[in-house]
Amino acid sequence: MIELPEVRVRMIAFRQHERVARIWREAEALAQAGARVEVFLLRREGQPAVAHPAPGMRVVRPTSLRPDSRKPWKALRGYAAFLGAVDRQPADVYHCLDGATLPLGVFLARRDDARLVYDAADYFADHLPAPPSESLIEGVRRRYSANYLWEMLLIKRADLHVTVSEGLARLLAARYRLPRKPVVVPNSAAYLRPTDRSRALLREAVRGAPNDQIVVFLGSVHQQASDALEGDRRRGLEVLVDAVALVPRTRLVIIGSAPDEYRSSLLERARQRGGASRVSFLGSRPYPEYIELASGGDVGAYLTGARRQSASYAHTLPNRLFDLVMARVPLIVGSGTATARIVRDYEIGVVLDRIDPPGVAAAIEAVTSEEPGKRFRENLERAARELCWEKQSVGLLDAYSELGTRSRASVSTSS
Repeated sequence: MIELPEVRVRMIAFRQHERVARIWREAEALAQAGARVEVFLLRREGQPAVAHPAPGMRVVRPTSLRPDSRKPWKALRGYAAFLGAVDRQPADVYHCLDGATLPLGVFLARRDDARLVYDAADYFADHLPAPPSESLIEGVRRRYSANYLWEMLLIKRADLHVTVSEGLARLLAARYRLPRKPVVVPNSAAYLRPTDRSRALLREAVRGAPNDQIVVFLGSVHQQASDALEGDRRRGLEVLVDAVALVPRTRLVIIGSAPDEYRSSLLERARQRGGASRVSFLGSRPYPEYIELASGGDVGAYLTGARRQSASYAHTLPNRLFDLVMARVPLIVGSGTATARIVRDYEIGVVLDRIDPPGVAAAIEAVTSEEPGKRFRENLERAARELCWEKQSVGLLDAYSELGTRSRASVSTSS
């Protein structure tokens, strides 16, 4: 058992809690190992500035301003708010999620003579997929985000690099010529066993019939078009709507937030195909409620493929993959991605080389047929046990134990 007695860790993420499950899980794992953890996040309306959600954890929300490289004055105000919220008592480790937090982390780690951890949730050298056509200026703005600029300039200042998949670890090591390949800590979900009530609960929530087949799309649709280029925002939802219309007694359920305009356009698309009553939005639900609901589905769909995607999208392993594994729902995914490799390796669903309505409809029918469906669900139990956060988080704690801290907070390992 790895112990981090009294190690003081400050984690910085320019995100709200709802969109930062990764750093939340990491903070809990470190606190459970004995570290004293402070998590600095963005604040949304109604949230307290300071909270203590668990033993050993303190959450600080200094501001709602997210530093933005395209708006220097706003960025400076955001950085100043975060910096002002950090007290003068030294920390042992600063843990930065994504490149835009690195300036603060580098400054504070140097001030405190502390270790610096860089946690790359994406590959910012090639992050968002390019739209079919864009101007030179638009292309520069898309690529040279605050995350990429600061990552490029400061990544080698970190004492430890962490990322979400083997593919991203290789890309980061090669792109920045890192002395060691980053430690891989996937976006795994905690182990859960769905209840027998899940199937009925989901059908009650959408007023469906007991024998309806349900395709689950899990995850939010971005609110801002600037953060939601083609292939990022929709993730195959339009194709899913068209495919569901082709399969009798089948419904599409979207669990996650979505802009009103986009929700209306998707329902109109379903209506034109005669299936408006078979598409339902359940909105955002708290963890683990959304996994319990998803486990009542027959198919989980994540149709982002490598074609016309960025390197980041091709190599990342998203939260929704592990959430659907914990829900024990067989998957339909696009090929050419790290997600597709997991689905193939564990034999927990169907990988599509071409994403179109007829192909997706055929995959839905294949996954829900008796023999493959039974095999997929048996394999999902093995995948859930091997890919759960309880196992995957050991890599993070191992890395912290090897990182070393100043003598006032020694790191020990016992078994």
